[in-house]
Amino acid sequence: MRPLLHELASHDDNQAVRRLAIFCLNHGSPQRETILILSTIADDDEQDRELRGAALRKKAAVRR
Repeated sequence: MRPLLHELASHDDNQAVRRLAIFCLNHGSPQRETILILSTIADDDEQDRELRGAALRKKAAVRR
């Protein structure tokens, strides 16, 4: 399931789907790939502001 969420968060054309996938990544133990994907999205200035914010918040949450 997590690989599918990674794919949706990284590449789906629909911003709402990407935000939902990011939200779902908060559940479960933090994996290196999850933190890396969230960091990449949060740091990418070409991404939607809301999407970057969601990724940044979830990255902080999974690191706790």
